Amino acid sequence: MILLIFQVACEADDTSSDHFADALVEFTPAASSSFGHDRLPEIVLGAPGGLYDVASLGCEGSIVIGFDAPGIIDGPGVDLIVFENPFTEDFPEPGEVSVSEDGVEWWVFPCDPVTLAGCAGVTPTLALPGSGLDPTDPAVAGGDGFDLSTLVGGPAQVEFVRVRDRSREHWEPLGGLSYCDPGNQGAGGFDLDAIVSVH
Repeated sequence: MILLIFQVACEADDTSSDHFADALVEFTPAASSSFGHDRLPEIVLGAPGGLYDVASLGCEGSIVIGFDAPGIIDGPGVDLIVFENPFTEDFPEPGEVSVSEDGVEWWVFPCDPVTLAGCAGVTPTLALPGSGLDPTDPAVAGGDGFDLSTLVGGPAQVEFVRVRDRSREHWEPLGGLSYCDPGNQGAGGFDLDAIVSVH
């Protein structure tokens, strides 16, 4: 297991008021995972970049992304969108999403990797470069949306988002193979493109 810890702000001009992630805080990929790692941290910051503009977490890997203040705010409906590259809904790579105010105490959105309910990595990204679609609009952007108000007793404002790959729990019951064997198709696990604040 590899643990990489970053505290890197996006080098664009002042991004504190935009909707896009600003820092890669922590990255714990599977040992066999490498796709997109040479382009970190930029590849997981900013707007969605495309189907191959992703960093693979690998089987049961995880990543923590940070937002400058005010971070992600609880507003009407969906508050954040997580973009992965499932290509179609027939090839999900489910990830469990958690949020935090301080990077220490975490609130977990329930994710059932078998039915895919509540997971990221399920819905294809539609707001690709050149599409003309707004990646902050849940009605058209694609990706998987999450509403802070569904976390009972949870925070109304967060600055950290964590995604943990749970693909093994989806695919192994279907095929009987060891999903985490690097020789098996799909063993790259969850591939993060971007995380966007809606409000």
